[in-house]
Amino acid sequence: MIRKGIFGAVSDYLSAMPGRYHFEKHLAEKAGALGNELLHAAEVLEEAVRLFEEKTDAKEKLSVCSEVIVPKMAACRKVIDQLEKIVDDRFWPYPTYTELMFTI
Repeated sequence: MIRKGIFGAVSDYLSAMPGRYHFEKHLAEKAGALGNELLHAAEVLEEAVRLFEEKTDAKEKLSVCSEVIVPKMAACRKVIDQLEKIVDDRFWPYPTYTELMFTI
C-alpha cells in the first residue's frame, strides 16, 4: 500500500504543483521531505517483514510481529497521517480520516 498507493499519490501531487507561489513551494518541500521520511520508514518495515519471514517458530514470529513489525508500522502510519493532511484529496488513493469518520 505504501509503495504503490502513497508514493504514487505524493509523486502525482508534487508533479501537479506549479510552484509559482510561496505556499506551493512550502507544501511541496514539506511533502517531499515527508516522502523521503516515509521511504526510509518503509524500508525499515520491509526489513522487519523479512525478519518475520525467516522465522519458523510460531512464538518467534509472534515476538517479531509484536515487538518489531507493529512499531515499524506505527512509524510509517505517523508519516502517512502527516502526508494525508498535505496531499490534495484528488490525489489521495484511500478514504481520508474525515471521510471514514463522517461520510462512509
